[in-house]
Amino acid sequence: MKVSVCVVTHCRVERLHAVLQDLARQRRLPEQVVVVDIDAAGSARPVIGQLRTSTAPFRSGASLAFIDDDERAPGSWLGQLLDAATLYRAGWRYRAYA
Repeated sequence: MKVSVCVVTHCRVERLHAVLQDLARQRRLPEQVVVVDIDAAGSARPVIGQLRTSTAPFRSGASLAFIDDDERAPGSWLGQLLDAATLYRAGWRYRAYA
């Protein structure tokens, strides 16, 4: 299952830095990490710029997982989340209608 992880942040650069580093160290890496900075001043920009060059290259995924900027993600977090989604058939299916 391809997955993107979304992190919403607001003026917590130290916490954002920590959770982004956690995501880069996952045993099962996400295909993409999307950071939504709701600070009009863009306080997350320097953190993202710094980590973009030093962490795993993320692409894009078909599913979304969310984590707050004040949470931590141990190395097994994403893998366990995806295992549970598979086990319990969580998610959605869509059908294109003509």
